[in-house]
Amino acid sequence: GMNSIAVAELAMGMLLSIDRRIPDNVAQLHDGKWNKKEFSKAEGIKGKTLGIAGMGAIGQALAKRALAFEMTVLGYDVVPFDAPGVDKVDTLEELLQRADAVSLHVPMSDATKHLINAERLALMKPGAILLHTARGGVVDEQALIAAIKDKGLRVGVDVYENEPAASDKEYGGELGKLPGVVGTHHIGASTAQAQTAVADEVLAVVDAFVKDGSFRNEVKA
Repeated sequence: GMNSIAVAELAMGMLLSIDRRIPDNVAQLHDGKWNKKEFSKAEGIKGKTLGIAGMGAIGQALAKRALAFEMTVLGYDVVPFDAPGVDKVDTLEELLQRADAVSLHVPMSDATKHLINAERLALMKPGAILLHTARGGVVDEQALIAAIKDKGLRVGVDVYENEPAASDKEYGGELGKLPGVVGTHHIGASTAQAQTAVADEVLAVVDAFVKDGSFRNEVKA
C-alpha cells in the first residue's frame, strides 16, 4: 500500500487530461498549430460523478482527490469499506450506469479476469471516461476498443493485456493509439516518493522482525 498515492495521482491526472484534452493541446502546439476554439470545449469535472471500483488504499486515495475537485464519488467493492464522502453502491452494474467516469482499482484474479467486458461496457454512458490503472486482464481489451469506436468512450490506460516487457522499446497494440485514449507506460506506482516509501517500509518490516520477531502487514491465506 505504500505506492497507493502514486497510482491515485496518475488516475486523477488522466481524468483531467482527458477532460481538458491536455495531450492533444500539447501535441498540436508542438506542431506549430493554434486551435483555441476547438480546445475550449471541455466540460470540466466539478459536479461530475466518479465511480470507483475497488475501494482499497488506492481507491480511497483517489476518492479524497476527487472530492477535493467537488466531484460526486460512488464506491463499489466486494468487501465492506468506510470512506467519508463516498456514496456506496451495491453492484458494479449500478456504478457503471450512474458514473460519468469510472476508475478501476481491483486486483487481478480468476474472479476479476475480464471483469469489464462488452456487456458491462454497454452500461456506461456514451462519451463516459474509463480509467484503468489496475491490471491488464481486468479489462477485455478488444471489447474496450469496440466501445471506444462505437459509443465514444474516452479512456485513460496505464496497463494492457499484452503489454511490452520493461526492456522493450516499441508498443504494437491498438488501444494506446486510438483517438480519445490517454495511454501511459505502466508507471502508476513509479514515482520517487512511492519508491522511497516502499523501501522505508521494507526496512521497517525487517527491523520489527529483528527486534521482537513480529511481522508488520502480515498477510494470512
